Amino acid sequence: MAVRMKRNPLHYGCRWDEVVTDPELVQARRTLILEAARALNSARMIRFDEKSEELAPTELGRVASHFYVSHGTISSWNENLHGDSKESDVLLAVANASEFEQVRPREEEMEELTSLVRHACEVSVSAGLDTYAGKVVTLLQAYISRAPIRSFSLVSDQNYVAQSAARLMRALFETAVRKGWPSVALLALELSRAIDRQLWPFSHPLAQFSDDRRRPEYVPPETCNQLARLGPAGDVESLLECTHGELISVVGSAKVAAQVRRALRCIPVLYVNADVVPVTRSVLRINVDLWPGFAWSDSVHGKEVQLWRLWVEDTEHARIYHTERISLSRRQCQDLSELNPMSLELMVPVFDPPSSHYVVSVESERWHGAGTAVTLSLAGVTLPQQHPISTDLLDLRPLPKTALGPDPAVLSLYSFEYFNALQTQMFWTLYHTDNNVLVGAPTGSGKTVTAELAALRAFRVRPKDLVVYVAPLKALVRERVKDWKNRLSRKLGKRVVELTGDAQSSASELGKADIVVTTPEKWDGVTRGWRQRAYVSRVSLLIIDEVHLLGSERGAVLEVIISRARRLDTAVRIVALSTALANPGELGDWIGVRPGESLFNFRPSVRPVPCEVHIQGVSGDHYCPRMMSMNRPTYAAILRYSPDKPCLIFVSSRRQTRLTAMDLIKFAAADGSPRRFLAQGRSENESTLEGILPLVKDESLRHTLEFGVGMHHAGLVESDRAAVEALFASAEIQVLISTSTLAWGVNLPAHLVVLKGTEFFDAKQHRYVDMPLTDVLQMIGRAGRPQFDDRAFAVLLVHEPRKGFYKKFLYEAFPVESSLPAQLADHINAEIASESIRTTQDAMDYLTWTYFFRRLLMNPSFYGLEKPSASSVSAFLSNLVETVLHKLVAAGCIAVVEPVSVLEEAHKVRSLEPGVASKHSSIVQEMHVANPEHSRSRAVAETFLLRPLPLGHIAAYYYLSHRTMRHFSERLSRSIGDGALLKLLADAEEFAEVPVRHNEDRLAEELWRDLYQNFIDIDAPAEELLPTSPPPDWNSPHVKTRLLLVAQISRLPLPTVDYGTNIVQDNMYRVLQGMMDVAAESGMLHTTLRCVHLGQQLTQSEWASESPLPLGFVNRSHRDRVRRAFLNIGIGCVPELLFYTAAELEEKLHKWKIPRDSIDQVTERHTHTLSF
Repeated sequence: MAVRMKRNPLHYGCRWDEVVTDPELVQARRTLILEAARALNSARMIRFDEKSEELAPTELGRVASHFYVSHGTISSWNENLHGDSKESDVLLAVANASEFEQVRPREEEMEELTSLVRHACEVSVSAGLDTYAGKVVTLLQAYISRAPIRSFSLVSDQNYVAQSAARLMRALFETAVRKGWPSVALLALELSRAIDRQLWPFSHPLAQFSDDRRRPEYVPPETCNQLARLGPAGDVESLLECTHGELISVVGSAKVAAQVRRALRCIPVLYVNADVVPVTRSVLRINVDLWPGFAWSDSVHGKEVQLWRLWVEDTEHARIYHTERISLSRRQCQDLSELNPMSLELMVPVFDPPSSHYVVSVESERWHGAGTAVTLSLAGVTLPQQHPISTDLLDLRPLPKTALGPDPAVLSLYSFEYFNALQTQMFWTLYHTDNNVLVGAPTGSGKTVTAELAALRAFRVRPKDLVVYVAPLKALVRERVKDWKNRLSRKLGKRVVELTGDAQSSASELGKADIVVTTPEKWDGVTRGWRQRAYVSRVSLLIIDEVHLLGSERGAVLEVIISRARRLDTAVRIVALSTALANPGELGDWIGVRPGESLFNFRPSVRPVPCEVHIQGVSGDHYCPRMMSMNRPTYAAILRYSPDKPCLIFVSSRRQTRLTAMDLIKFAAADGSPRRFLAQGRSENESTLEGILPLVKDESLRHTLEFGVGMHHAGLVESDRAAVEALFASAEIQVLISTSTLAWGVNLPAHLVVLKGTEFFDAKQHRYVDMPLTDVLQMIGRAGRPQFDDRAFAVLLVHEPRKGFYKKFLYEAFPVESSLPAQLADHINAEIASESIRTTQDAMDYLTWTYFFRRLLMNPSFYGLEKPSASSVSAFLSNLVETVLHKLVAAGCIAVVEPVSVLEEAHKVRSLEPGVASKHSSIVQEMHVANPEHSRSRAVAETFLLRPLPLGHIAAYYYLSHRTMRHFSERLSRSIGDGALLKLLADAEEFAEVPVRHNEDRLAEELWRDLYQNFIDIDAPAEELLPTSPPPDWNSPHVKTRLLLVAQISRLPLPTVDYGTNIVQDNMYRVLQGMMDVAAESGMLHTTLRCVHLGQQLTQSEWASESPLPLGFVNRSHRDRVRRAFLNIGIGCVPELLFYTAAELEEKLHKWKIPRDSIDQVTERHTHTLSF
């Protein structure tokens, strides 16, 4: 057009004087663009800012673009459709589309069109037949009714109408969904399916199987008509409940009955189960379980996927509050069941007063009669009380760091001269009192310094005591250990000890430590045996970081740690750090915080560097193409908000770090500056990179670093990660692309943070699910460098349907709930094993110390309690403890012995939390539990003694689940083989959380083939050690664990860096040790020895059948050479090493050209063997 406009300007409306003054017609083209933008803006297809001339797409615009709908049609729909439009209105809206303007009525067609209106149209034609809209409505209904047409011109027009109407009706459905119109959306979807199937929605669903007689699911049309005449008795639901004999009596033929049965089983129905849980007074969480109620057939459903549309509807206000597309493949349909459903968590708004009910609907996009709906009553839902407490930021003069005192070593800890506003306001409470403190503040506001202030006071007031810092992630622990060893150890001489699964510390090291940095699980395991560990009683300060994660899966451990610290009769100060909270009052009350003095809960907006957050929706139903389409907006965000400042991009997977980096480099190259991310291409930076690049081991990282783009994820070796962190921190590279772990583990703030997607792959559900909001906020919190920026930016790229959710809920602080009930059994068992709980009444009283007890009273519906009365709360808690004790008795972890006498119980002082005992005395007085070994129907108001059994002690000591104990005790036998023993180990509950990433099922199958071939090569019993037939679930974490264990012993290379054995090694040895103890406790000598041998093989990475000379202490790559050398020397087993001195061994191995490091390993083992 630009070319033709210059050649023939008058044709395009240009005047000669415009051509003379503007030969390139820039202004004329600009006018055309502005007119088009205004037209699209009036149609609500884009947002157009006249002042800045910026264009932004809208949902309607995306729908129009995807379905190729003109802006005139969209404008017509905006004007003529509304939330209560009828079926005739929907048909007329499609027929009035500008796409059909060329379908002109002809005089000779009127007679046949009139006949079609009388005989083929099920919906009234509200437009005249002399208009194109009336003709289109008539032809479309005739097409659905399969009415014969004689006129050739009408046949041609009908073909065009049918093709275009299917597309337009689908566009109208998407428009209605986005406008939140449930009735119009359902009508449009039904008519869309009617056009595709040429079948009216009111027809019998089995009529969809009446087209092809060759199919085994073929149902004759006369049978469909017969079933339709039966009314409700002929519905799909009624027919499915019929026996084969009853079906024969209905249809009159055994053959037809079999065909009907097969067809009924092929209708793709999704069964739905849902319940509603209040989160706040304005937000409900709807938990939806979906599973297929049909049998997949390739001839009917194809080999791709089946699609459904789910929405949550408020019928009183006729609004859709949430919509989601469900896509299931054949394999997923086979894996899902009522016991293993697809689970969704939907956040929807609720208003006060709430509607009487919501409806969760699931409709197939392609099939009639495949819709289901569940009505959720809100009558019994108790909305939680809200008493938000927020701390105003006072206008105080910044406090200089000299307020810490005259000690130069303490002052040298901080490079800044003044504390920030938040730290200044909290300084007195943290540094000059021993009060418990709760700090709620946004990420990046300096909460770590507040924890250090409390630690410095502990060092000053109680210098011989112990400070414990608990962080939820090992990455966060490593960062804190690295930082504090560099500052507190070097400058103050404090001994910092790390206690995680990767770093074990001895009791003597812990006894000498000044600071212990640990994870919740490790500190829980330590404090379970607090009576036997003297250093636990030295703890004077317990710092809990990220305490808002109490509601996560691992939050129960945090809750137990704090509850135990408060329950023990020791003066432990608790400092809890969190993001901004919605319910700081209950959390602070549980921790023991004085509300007016030690509770600080700052608003999310209170941060040292103001952050401007932009949320942008990206359309696309499939994850990988959607991630690819996010790369261009990511690049645009860098150019707009941070063209020459550091940018941090978070992605969901390691693969996405590489793909995103490559695309950013490609976009920069297309703009003519491929090295624009090298800090403006300064030569000194390039020379620095030249020295670092040869040391980088990962090829993809080495390539991207050349262009100033770094990658960071757990799959990189430590040296590569450290190099990337150093380059980004020193601004030698501008862009760093990372997985979410960097947001928690490494403090690398940036001017701009981009979240490229908010989903990750959940192997349990075989689909992508949303990240927790806490993770999203943590990543956004990395935006802003206090020393350099006066404001920061964050860009959140999300799936378009989730945009509204994040706009509404991103900064609406959710209350912290408890996750303890789901894991209560293991923690009760640990307390019984340590004799902190001795009776059933003690178990009840234990709950009064928990955060769960407080939240149950504030938000009862969240935990399944209908009425928050004293009697119902007592009954609920009693039933909960009774259920837990039943599980422990069934697992063989505890035993219930004789009841305690009433007189003895009356004189015993109950161990109740003081605040709960005074505020809720009516509840705690009624709390009692029946004997767990009796029938549940017998409610005995007696107190029984609880005795820990060996399995309970083993579970508590090794931090194992009671399910694992039951699993071992039921399956261990005296005759168990090596393969069964390995499978038993891999099937333990502790390996259920081993991550299985997207497409790792293929890697698992590939690894299985390699392992099977390896067993053939070494003549080992592959059938015993590897799953063979039937093929296992390659997405199972237990199958992955089993393959990794076998691969470790076999020393085989793994398919990728991600598929590593380090993910199972954290749990492997303690689970095996627990299994060994269970076997020994049962008197199974040979089984115990097999466990010992399995542990040796895992440690040595060698099968016992390979050689009597295990060389696990030698580098893997050199073992075969060392073994051959030993055999030539005459050493066939470990004791024969003693026939030679270390010097002789070194000399002989040197002659066989064994590498130096392996020789040193052999001589070191010789020394150990000799000393033994």
